[in-house]
Parts: sequence; C-alpha cells; structure tokens
Amino acid sequence: ELEDASGYTALHRAARNLKVTVVRNIVAIAKERRQWALGDACTYTTKSPGHWTALMCVVDTTPSRSFMGEEFDEWKFRIQEVATELPMVMTLDGMAARATSGSTCWHSIASRAHLFLIPILKRAFWASETKGVLNHKNAKACRLALCELSECQCFLSW
Repeated sequence: ELEDASGYTALHRAARNLKVTVVRNIVAIAKERRQWALGDACTYTTKSPGHWTALMCVVDTTPSRSFMGEEFDEWKFRIQEVATELPMVMTLDGMAARATSGSTCWHSIASRAHLFLIPILKRAFWASETKGVLNHKNAKACRLALCELSECQCFLSW
C-alpha cells in the first residue's frame, strides 16, 4: 500500500476517478491477501481533504453539469459499481470514519443527494462479511454511522 504526498493510495485515486476495473482489481488482490481493512486507509490529516477514505472520495464526486442522459447514466453506473466494491475491503470503522471536517461518507451522500447510494451502503452494513466485525473497538464508530444513516433517511423523507 503506497501513498502519495497527500496520503492517497492507488485505491483512493481509482475510486475518486471512478475507474471500476482498477477498483475491482485492487479489491480482488486485497481479498486474496486477506487485507480486509485496505479501504480504511485515510489521507493525511494535514492535507486537504484530510482523513478521507476511498469511499469518501467516491461519494463526494458530482457529475459534470454538461452530462446529458447517457453520460449521466454512465457516471451513475460507475459510482454505484465502485461504491459496491469498496465495502468489501472496509471494516465498520472505515465506513464510519470522520474526515478532519467531522463529516462522514453519509454527510456527503446527503449533501450531494446521492440517494441511489444509500441502499448499496446500507446493505454493506448488514452483509454477512461484516456481522462479526463489531467489537468493543469499533462499536462507537458503527453506532455513529448507523445514526447518521438514519438521520439522512429522515431528512430525505421530509
């Protein structure tokens, strides 16, 4: 796991640029090597954006204003695919990580109105791979993320 001067790893860069094939390959290698927390790696807190996971990079993306029909559909498909892959190599701590600004991936989902990502990430929280992950170390982070998901859903249902 190599990182650049800001702490971005190859997974951060591939996720940010919605390179589905590259993300899939990195995730496959991580799973093969049993690196279940590879996606938890965060950028440096002294850089901007600070303390971001690859998932945060994805949910913060917005489509170009010039995207029309098919281009938007392609962007949406790619963001969904990347968001589906990343939790496979993330712990609940990583999914509940807070940036230096205090925000989590759920804040970005709400502020960017990426409603289509909520079911994907909600499933990841209850997936069989993460059921045994909850322990004394990450219980608080898990509760915080689930509370924020609930708040986001309440906000969006108004």
